[in-house]
Amino acid sequence: MKKTVFMLVALLLAPLQAVFAQEDVVVQDLEAYLDSTVSIVAWFYKTDTLVYDSYSLEGHIEGNDTITDSSVRTRFEVCVADSTKKGYRLAFKTQEYEPSDTTSFRGKTLQLMGQSNQGAKMIVQTNEVGQPQKIENFRELKKKISDNLTVYARKMYEDNPSLYTQISQPELEKQLKKALEERYGSSEQMLEESYAGLLLLMHGQQFEVGEDDVEADGQRIHIEASKGKTGDEAYDFDDDYQLYMRIETVAPGSVQQTIHYSYSYFPDGWPKEVVITTMTPNGESRTELSQMHIVWVSKN
Repeated sequence: MKKTVFMLVALLLAPLQAVFAQEDVVVQDLEAYLDSTVSIVAWFYKTDTLVYDSYSLEGHIEGNDTITDSSVRTRFEVCVADSTKKGYRLAFKTQEYEPSDTTSFRGKTLQLMGQSNQGAKMIVQTNEVGQPQKIENFRELKKKISDNLTVYARKMYEDNPSLYTQISQPELEKQLKKALEERYGSSEQMLEESYAGLLLLMHGQQFEVGEDDVEADGQRIHIEASKGKTGDEAYDFDDDYQLYMRIETVAPGSVQQTIHYSYSYFPDGWPKEVVITTMTPNGESRTELSQMHIVWVSKN
C-alpha cells in the first residue's frame, strides 16, 4: 500500500529533492511561501537519539463496537550514527517487546519471537531530506532473524511437546524460514515494513497548508496539512507541523478499503506521533481493523 501512496503523492506533489537540486531558485516572498507549505524534511543532528513506543493492534468493528483481537507494545530507539550532505545513517534498535496476551499459545509465540530479536540493530541510509534508501546491514540482519527462528522453534517444542504429533521441528523451521524469505526477500521489502519505513514514510514531500481532495486510479485521496501546536504538551512548538491523509480504494458502488495516515512532526523533522489505520469491510456488518500507533517518548 505504501508504494501506492508514494506513486499517487508523486503525481500530485513536487518532490523536495527538485527544490534542493536547484540552487538558483528564487522565492519572491519567502515568509509567505513558508507559511503556506508544509515541507517534510529531516534536519537531524549527529548523535540525536530518540525513543518511541509502538502499539500494533489487530481487531474488528461490529456495529458500534470495536473489538481488539491482539495488540503488541514495542519500544525502540533510533540514533543518528552519521550525518553528511548526502544524507543520514540511522540505527534502529528494539528495546522492549510486550504482547497483551502472554498466556495463550499465540501470545507466548509472539512474546518469544519478539524477545529473540531484541537488541538487533538495523542501519538505514537516507537521502538528504530523510527518505529511507536502503538497509545497510540487510544480509546480517536477515541472518540474525533466521538464526533466531531456529532458537524460537526449539523453544516452542520444549514448551509444547505435543507439537511433535502435529509437525516435526525441522519442517516447522523450514516453513518459518520460507515465510521469512517471502516477507523479507529484499532490503526494500524489509524497509517497507520496518519502523524506519513507517516513521519516515512522508519525508521528502511538500504539501500546501489546508485541505485538498483528489481522485486518481481508483483512489480517493483527502489531504490535510497544518502548522502550529497540537496540544498543551511541554514539547509543543509554534512551528510543529501535521499531516493527515485518507486514501480510499474505490470499487464501483462501494469502498473496498480505507487507510488513514496521521503524522505530527517536530520542527526538525522528527516524527512526534504516527497513526496508520487500515479498515477493510468484511460483509455487511463487520470491518477488519489494523492499526500502528507510534508515539515519541524521549529525545537526547
